[in-house]
Amino acid sequence: MKSHGWSNTALVAFSAIPKIICLIDFGVRTRVKSGFMSRHLSYGLQNEELFNEIIELNNEKAKMLNLKYIIEATFERLTRKEREILKKRYIEKKTFQKIAEETDVCIRTVFRRHDGALHSFGEWLEIQGFTEEWFEKEYGRSKYIKQIRDKISNYKYLTTNI
Repeated sequence: MKSHGWSNTALVAFSAIPKIICLIDFGVRTRVKSGFMSRHLSYGLQNEELFNEIIELNNEKAKMLNLKYIIEATFERLTRKEREILKKRYIEKKTFQKIAEETDVCIRTVFRRHDGALHSFGEWLEIQGFTEEWFEKEYGRSKYIKQIRDKISNYKYLTTNI
């Protein structure tokens, strides 16, 4: 079975997209307000730099919205059971134990179903052309996605949280 690196990251990021968008919008608003009131000049930030930051933030927002669309489209390709377990785990942020209790199955079955659903999710991403390499190229340098990847790597976010 293939690594679930970007599948995990994409799903965790998907649940964080509303928060990420709010952060980006706040960054744009503060820069626009700073430009309007010329505060950035007192900090030594030139207009061109300020505009470039605003453009970069808007590009980042477009990437996040694209990721949201990719994940939603991939969810539609999964079976109902696969979609259900991934949504419970990643979007509703339920523990494996809680999912087992809600679905009235043993926790080992939940682990197996989760792993199978994650595998299917990753396969559907690849079928659509969203390979590990594509994700690395498109999202590997995003500060928001990097924080999520680091959290997953450093804390085994999805493997130890029962």
